[in-house]
Order: sequence, then structure tokens, then C-alpha cells
Amino acid sequence: MDAPLNILCIQNDAIGPAGIVGERIYRRGGLLDEVMPHDGDALPVEHDRYDGVVVLGGTMDAFDDENYPQFWPLIRLLQGFHAAQKPILGVCLGAQLVARTFEKPVYRHHELELGFTEVEITEAGSATPLLSGFERRQWVMEWHQDTFDLPDRAELLITGARCRNQAFRIGQSVYAFQFHFEASKPIVRHWVKSQRDNLKRQHPYFLAQIERDFALHMGNQGKLARHISDAWLDLVEARAGRRELPKAG
Repeated sequence: MDAPLNILCIQNDAIGPAGIVGERIYRRGGLLDEVMPHDGDALPVEHDRYDGVVVLGGTMDAFDDENYPQFWPLIRLLQGFHAAQKPILGVCLGAQLVARTFEKPVYRHHELELGFTEVEITEAGSATPLLSGFERRQWVMEWHQDTFDLPDRAELLITGARCRNQAFRIGQSVYAFQFHFEASKPIVRHWVKSQRDNLKRQHPYFLAQIERDFALHMGNQGKLARHISDAWLDLVEARAGRRELPKAG
């Protein structure tokens, strides 16, 4: 019998767990090694014992190396995963750190993108296993104030009117998503509770709108999240030699 998949999970923030991605890993019988480098957990130096890596979101800026010195060791670790062609999945801050891994800058966006936002799956995105079969227009959960330049050789998979670079792929093994497809309602409610005073002052509309938007959009985002997670895990299994590599298109 094959050993279970062993996925490294970089949790950058205590209130930013793997959510639906983690649920799908466990459903498949995989192991999720959760590491919180900014809370004192040691980052692995090598990728050897892992089949893939998930890098999650957080409240910090991806360009703030002074206050978050673990970013550079993490970037070097991701470079090792990529060199070994082991799958990488970045989410929000994780996507920005993936962009840095490929030597592209992260910087302040002209606006905070907050709440469910309409985005569009590109033609290239529709041809990928992680996004195939979905309507091109999607509503997804956003919570970020930074953005990044698209890495060289990257395919733009999802784009938005408010923030262009919403998801990209490099080769067959690297996927990055700016929005929080992994977040369940309890996770988002926890974020809202932790930021309630700030939201009341600066974004009062959001508190009134979020529960309504859950009813409108969370069901479909959940389907998208399960599909993305399962297709990425198919890729991890393929790279580990346990199934055929998913075909594009």
C-alpha cells in the first residue's frame, strides 16, 4: 500500500487555517504538516519528506522582510519544491510569496479588496484541470491590500476588474490564488470578529453585507474550492507517481 500523501502547510497567521483545502487533504487520507513560522515553528530546510506544499494567507505584507524574517527562508524552500517539480499551492499572502519566489515584486494595491468580488476565469484558466468546467464569471472571497507582478512564464488563470492578477500557473506544478477560496463561513466570521472595530470605522457596509453574500455566493465558492483542492491533489499524486498526470484542456 502506498504511504499517504504528506503535504507541508505554511500557516502564516493563527486565524488563517487551511480550511477546505485541509478538509480535502484529510478526506483523501493525506497528512497535513502545519507549520507556523512567524509563531516560532522551525521551517523545514529541505522538501525531501513532502509531496507538495500549501502556503496560506496572513495579515502581514509579503514585502516586509524586516518584521518577518522567515519570508526569505520560506522563499528558498519554495524554490527547492519547484526545482524538484513538487506541486506548490499559494493562497492570498501565499500567492504573493510565490510571486516573490519567481523574483517578482509585491506592493500595495490602490485599494483594499474586501468581500465577495466578481472575477473572470481566463481562457487559459478554463483549460487547466483546477478550473475546468466552471462558468467563466465567479464570485470569490477577497481580503487583501497588496498585489504583485505576474511572474515570467506564468499563465494568468483568473483576472478581476478591481485587481488584475487573481490566479496564475507556472508550468504544471505551481498554482497561486489571490482570493480566499479555502475559507469557510466560520473562518470568515472569525476574521470579521477579530477586525470588527476596524471594519465598523472604515468599512461599515461590509458588516451588513457579508451574511447576505454568504447566502448568495458561499455555496458556489465551496464547489470551486473543493474542485481546486481535489484537482491540485490529483496533481500531487501524479507527481508522486500514484496516478497519471491530469491532462490540460
